[in-house]
Amino acid sequence: MADSEEILYSIALRACPLVGDVNFMKLVSVTGSAKETWKLSKSVLQEISGIGTQISKGIGDDTFLKFAEKELLFCEKNNIKVRLRHQNQLPMLLSECPDAPAVLYQKGDFNENLKLISIVGTRKMTAYGKKFIEELCEVLRDKNVLIVSGLALGTDGYAHQQALNHNIPTVGVLAHGLHMIYPAVHEKMSKDILENGGALLSEFNS
Repeated sequence: MADSEEILYSIALRACPLVGDVNFMKLVSVTGSAKETWKLSKSVLQEISGIGTQISKGIGDDTFLKFAEKELLFCEKNNIKVRLRHQNQLPMLLSECPDAPAVLYQKGDFNENLKLISIVGTRKMTAYGKKFIEELCEVLRDKNVLIVSGLALGTDGYAHQQALNHNIPTVGVLAHGLHMIYPAVHEKMSKDILENGGALLSEFNS
């Protein structure tokens, strides 16, 4: 885990307009940390290749630091871990993506040494898709794998539920922050995931 101060400045830096995940990594690769990036003057920031006036504009603004303070407090109150890409804290396969999240929020714990099986699909699941997921989970129940999906309606939710039914740990990757569960009908499922060796992940703040 990164220290809370570096997490704070990482959340603030990532929240700045136009910084994004790629520019975040470009900045910290030069400065060494989000905290050091935050302290630099605009003129010094703009000397970094690819970082111009618009990208550097919000860096150092107290508005984003105050936002980060509230976000960090929310995470601490809700047992949410904050994982930082520049400190090599992301899951291995995710870290290999060139635009992987600079900041990743995680609720719950899961075994990252398990092999991953990702199942995603349409909200309007066909009978064939339903049968396929059921049969796949039956085969995988004793194979020491982790099923990853998106907690959405249809295929995603069914994949999580079948994983739970077959005692397979599962991770939900959310398209929103961890302050909510959408759709609401998956609220219980999300709790079951956390109670059975799984986790919820999001690149979005609350």
